[in-house]
Amino acid sequence: MENLFFERVRKHQSEQASEVPTFQEIAASPVFHRYLSNMMHALADEKAASLKLVLLTSQPGDKTPASHIDGNVISIDVNNILTRNFAAHQNKMYAVLGYLFHEMAHLLYPDFHHENTAFSALQAGCIPYADSPHAAPSDPAVLEELLEALQKEEFRGFFVNLYSDIANVISDAHDEDKLCRTHSAFVQKSIMTLREGLFTNLPALETMTEHTQHAPLTVMIALLLQYARFGKVFVLREETVRTSPYMSLLRRAEHWVDRARQTDLPEVKFCCINAIVQILWPILRISLIPQMDFDRKWGFRGDQGDFVEKGDGGEETDEEAHQKGKSDKKGMSGDDADSEKGKDGDSGGGNREPDGEKSRDDSDDAGGIASRNSGARKGGGGQGGQSAEHTVSPIQQLELAVESLGGESFSAPPVNMLQGEADAPSIGDSKDKFAEQEQKEENAQKAEQNMRSMLSSIVTDMRKDSAEQQASEEQLSDVLMQINTANMSSPHYGITIDMKKSPVRALDKGLYERVARANRSLINRIVQEVDKIIREEGVTIQKHRYVGRDIDAKSAYKVDQRYFIQKKDPEKLLDMAVTILVDNSDSMNGRRLAKSKEAAVVLTEVLERLDIPSFIAGHASQNALRFTIYKLFDDARNAKYSIARMAARGDNRDGLALVIAGSYLLQRPERNKLLIIISDGQPNSAGYGGNLAKQDIRTVVGTHRRQGIKTLAVAIGDDKPQIKQIYGDAYIDISDVNHLPESLAKMIEKEIIYNIAAE
Repeated sequence: MENLFFERVRKHQSEQASEVPTFQEIAASPVFHRYLSNMMHALADEKAASLKLVLLTSQPGDKTPASHIDGNVISIDVNNILTRNFAAHQNKMYAVLGYLFHEMAHLLYPDFHHENTAFSALQAGCIPYADSPHAAPSDPAVLEELLEALQKEEFRGFFVNLYSDIANVISDAHDEDKLCRTHSAFVQKSIMTLREGLFTNLPALETMTEHTQHAPLTVMIALLLQYARFGKVFVLREETVRTSPYMSLLRRAEHWVDRARQTDLPEVKFCCINAIVQILWPILRISLIPQMDFDRKWGFRGDQGDFVEKGDGGEETDEEAHQKGKSDKKGMSGDDADSEKGKDGDSGGGNREPDGEKSRDDSDDAGGIASRNSGARKGGGGQGGQSAEHTVSPIQQLELAVESLGGESFSAPPVNMLQGEADAPSIGDSKDKFAEQEQKEENAQKAEQNMRSMLSSIVTDMRKDSAEQQASEEQLSDVLMQINTANMSSPHYGITIDMKKSPVRALDKGLYERVARANRSLINRIVQEVDKIIREEGVTIQKHRYVGRDIDAKSAYKVDQRYFIQKKDPEKLLDMAVTILVDNSDSMNGRRLAKSKEAAVVLTEVLERLDIPSFIAGHASQNALRFTIYKLFDDARNAKYSIARMAARGDNRDGLALVIAGSYLLQRPERNKLLIIISDGQPNSAGYGGNLAKQDIRTVVGTHRRQGIKTLAVAIGDDKPQIKQIYGDAYIDISDVNHLPESLAKMIEKEIIYNIAAE
């Protein structure tokens, strides 16, 4: 039987050898999920004990995030825009792994507690970590207006979203960099492929500035997020870098973005974000001006693209604007004061580099941005002359900016994560170690080799799983023909038998392995005890036995006639097959069935590790006998996971279920055959119950005994009287259902050792 099964497997594998699966077929296979899950758990170690991986398959146009981590679940869309755009299987695989490692980095390096502290401060109308020793110098005028804006509740949501978007993208880059510094070239290559794929999907700066929906805020935040995520921005022409006012403004924020990406201290990161927001303040207020009335008004000079302070008396003259612009130029950050400082050399109190170098000034700023994108506005204060672009709310402009970072391929921020502290604080140096390592040819070659090996292994395992599944279906067909129910007595006359095999679903493996892990020590202990007995019993000659093929002449004088010797073959010590039959009727529902499933998992693991073939089935009755096979004696590797789907329904016709299970067990070539039935001892179905059912079961058990099948029933708690009445002394007394898995495991151990000793 066993040889036939594996012969079929090899035959089907050979037939599939020339077939090359598509990436969609690979990604949809249980093998693919298994490989990614194993990699996820290996990477996260103890932090992934309860972590689950869900693979989604979206269609173009769906709003499904490419990846997401929510509590203990990581979701990855295997058909995201990157996997669709990449042609080679290897790059598609790198992209999926890149998203997995990206989300794992969020799990390994959390600072959500500090982020919540920052957002709480914003919601209270305060600048987060404003009193921190890491806080950057501020322009008093900008700081005053920023605080004034935060006092308005209607703007706090905007600032929370703004800080959240910047913090999330900075965390993406920081966490990925840190993961790459501490893990293999394979991880680095996956992250790099993800980044390169995302970057090629970005809209160019030139495209955004021509787009009617992209107000200055949208463009500026999109560029900032691009730089924070990738360390560069996407432009079509080199001259754009030199001439764009957006690039001029971005350069002033680059230092703080770089520092925020490199630090492991959340407090430092948010101090850097404070500096970035203050640098961007003039362009931020463009979107807020229609709803604000600052004590200090800002006008706009369309001819030179400058922000100037507006006096109290109506519109400014050009001379007034010019003088105010020279003496009090404050739009972007204190760095403007550096570039326009007075003759006395006072550099002001702006956002300056720690080394004292002033930021670069390319003679263009947020005013220029406004003039080129929004059109001229009348008067000061920004109340009139709004373009159509400004009908888009600030929140919507932020959403457009985030979409510009990658749309459906952009990873959503983590939610519902356990709050935790970041790893030991340390500020990374300014060198991009990730880029340095990626440039090493040896690491790149190693990553490519690992990827080829992984894809080859996945395809091989897919073929094996498919071949095993086909062989299992053929085996089931044989079993159905082999099972003999012709000797059905009158209690079962006319009863239809609905026999089927339970399929394995995506979540079954996780549920099964959770139970196995919870009982790992018990499983290991029993296997070790049996292995010890095998080693002790597996001697070449055993003397002083009552029976045997040879006589020990030196012991022939013994009056007890124990003068035989016997040679043992260690390979035949476990010549045993076990069937586990579980009552799946409604009366078993609840704790009884839950513990029965757990016991079935434990026994399956013990028997599998000892290479003892096992058959697991359940039965219930509802007009017909429903006989569900969870695992055949010879079956696919993953068939056992379907035990997790065991459920209660209907009545029970134990006698007929025992006949079917015994008929199949009888076909096995093993010498020792054991059938365990887990039931509440209350057989009850239409026309089948009471003394009639009990006598029927006793008859079946007696037939099994004569055929060489040992039958044991499990008596749980108050089920003992009914079980003993039916099965006599062939029962296992378990007073507490909670002890069922352990008691059954010990019983199996006892039966195995008994059979070894009897050989």
